[in-house]
Amino acid sequence: MTPAHLPLELPLFGWATHTTMQLPQLRGQFAALERAQDRFNQGRNGFLSQAPARRRQRWYRWLFGERIPFEIQATFWSLHPLYEWSRRFEYPLVAELMSRVAPTSVLDAGAGVGFLPFFLASELSVDVSCLDVDPAFPNHMQRCFESLQMRSPDYYVRDLTQPLNLSGRTFDAVVCISVLEHLPSEKRLKSIEHLWEVLRPGGILLLTFDVALTGETEGFELRELPGLLSHLTRILGRMPELPAELPPDLLTPQRPGYRFAPARIGTRLLRRGPLTAYFDWRRLPLPRFKPLACLFCAARKPK
Repeated sequence: MTPAHLPLELPLFGWATHTTMQLPQLRGQFAALERAQDRFNQGRNGFLSQAPARRRQRWYRWLFGERIPFEIQATFWSLHPLYEWSRRFEYPLVAELMSRVAPTSVLDAGAGVGFLPFFLASELSVDVSCLDVDPAFPNHMQRCFESLQMRSPDYYVRDLTQPLNLSGRTFDAVVCISVLEHLPSEKRLKSIEHLWEVLRPGGILLLTFDVALTGETEGFELRELPGLLSHLTRILGRMPELPAELPPDLLTPQRPGYRFAPARIGTRLLRRGPLTAYFDWRRLPLPRFKPLACLFCAARKPK
């Protein structure tokens, strides 16, 4: 399913596309998320924490673009997840769906130390809980929230491949953004069942995951999608069928939809010379753009 508009009538199952990403409601959510990302980074020290405010200005984004340079990608990742190719679609989709559903409690499964829980808590007044496998994440998240004079969310250190055991706690909505593809392939489907179990009757489950279009990188493979759809139908109920062919406007790392950035064109050539620029390009990790696409799924648990 690749809707020309976004009615958000559940269940949803389809590809992330440029057409959907450019819808007015998602573009509006992107702007709100960008402001929340800036605020969340204000509590961090150092020069990099000053970058988001400059990126927010229209002239800066037009001149320098949003693409993260390869040489500083690892440094910027934790500060600017919204500019990663799939998050440009996934986070606005979460924000739009949550604003329409208006849940009182949300579990962000695989939250890391990102700003999405902060956005849900501050902008939508949602009681947010987080879950991830790394025991260091709760303290990092707590420091970020306390620096903004906000109550830190409940943070569960759990493995999605195992029963979550949240002491009987359930949620109105559960979101899991680009996490399942990082799990062992034989345990991904079971993890969906674990998330379904902590969802209240009538609650919303929203999943997104990367699909490896050629099987050369981490993610669900195209040949796995029929089995995935069958499994989702068994757990979540009736799901829309995917089209037989990939949509022509598919969102991928090669075509992420970043804005035109004049300042990035020829900058390295002018500064370091064409020969140096060529060898720098050859040293970048391969594949330079992973052959991936983003699939999203949302369903309501029967009451």
